Amino acid sequence: MGFVEFVFSDLNADEVFNIRLFNQTLNERVKCLEFQGSKRSFDFSERSALLFENRKSISTSLSNRIEFCLWLKGLEYIQQKIISGDQIQFSNIIDLNALITKNHDPIRNGEVYSDRGYQYMPHCMLKSSMEQMDELIKRDKFFNPLEKAGSIRYWIATTHLFKDANGRTANLVCDWILISNNILPLSFSKGIQNIYSTYVGWEHRRNRFLAIKKTYTSVLNSYDIFLGKKTDYANVLQV
Repeated sequence: MGFVEFVFSDLNADEVFNIRLFNQTLNERVKCLEFQGSKRSFDFSERSALLFENRKSISTSLSNRIEFCLWLKGLEYIQQKIISGDQIQFSNIIDLNALITKNHDPIRNGEVYSDRGYQYMPHCMLKSSMEQMDELIKRDKFFNPLEKAGSIRYWIATTHLFKDANGRTANLVCDWILISNNILPLSFSKGIQNIYSTYVGWEHRRNRFLAIKKTYTSVLNSYDIFLGKKTDYANVLQV
């Protein structure tokens, strides 16, 4: 039985170089979409709304009417924060989960295991890990929005901080950071999920760089949807 340990270690030079390349590719996609948008009456918010519809069609949990309605409340929450120009704080992550689960005491109080038998972060380590993440967010030492969005998303998934809706919370937080930086939100497809399983699998729970790379492919997919591009995601994700 493995232990999925969250260690927010520094990225090595090759990983930093690759993340900068990922960001450069995204910037190119952003410019292409802006050029396309200048020719069509189709703005950023409309594109984001369509991508959130994509999320609904792919997600198993969002097929549940109650879960979907609660997720919409979470989406409204981050949209209001973005309109207000609010930067994410650690307390927002907890508030967001409490909102989409209707649980005012959302942080788990016991041990959690995956369906594959992996143990998530032991409960005794949660407090120190939360303090560490709170400090990282306050200092905002992330070198670009992609690294920030992918890293925080990774942290929520790896610690499995909450009693429920860890994935939905992680993705909404990720969307908040991306949209605040004029980057389209995440989108998913069954094809990409299968590629994840083949080339990344469970390893993205142990490796921050792979988790950032996984976030990058989901954002790249959003741009490819509107630009009509076909990226070889297997090539991107292959380690």
